[in-house]
Amino acid sequence: MTQANRGVPTNGKRVADLSRELERPALPSRGGLWDVVLAFPEFWATPDRRVWLMAWSLTRWAGDTLWRCAAGAARSFSLGVPKTVPVKTALPPLKVVDRWNEKRSLFGVYDNIGILGNFERHPKNLIKGPKWLQGWKGNELQRCIRKKKMVGDRMFVQDLHNLNKRIKYLYKQFNRKGKHR
Repeated sequence: MTQANRGVPTNGKRVADLSRELERPALPSRGGLWDVVLAFPEFWATPDRRVWLMAWSLTRWAGDTLWRCAAGAARSFSLGVPKTVPVKTALPPLKVVDRWNEKRSLFGVYDNIGILGNFERHPKNLIKGPKWLQGWKGNELQRCIRKKKMVGDRMFVQDLHNLNKRIKYLYKQFNRKGKHR
């Protein structure tokens, strides 16, 4: 290419003449996409395209690292770029609950046992569990002391040792904290 025909297209017109025909001034090159943006401003007039252009310019200016951080945090709408953090959209499967198991079906059966059963049985006698706990109310320390008093002589050595440790710990806790200090 010689000095004389540099910048002249094949049809004989100069680049400046072509730009006047298109009613767009010849602009200095800024590199890459900006040439297209400056050459066709009406194409980028829609909000979606402007947002995409701003996002593209952010990556050019700040680099990919900042863009990855800012992409998910700065906007609440999609630019068509895949997200870096996966989002769960499906709900977990519903649990299958047996509404007629023994515990649920017999709930409240013995509430009126005194009225309906001529007061022969007390509801505390219908409670399932250890005999030393049936119909008794109290906190954990009182329960452990009651267990030691009732069945302590029949317990295994290690179980009795663990129970004594628990009583000692709870005694310290109740004396340090709580509403009955």
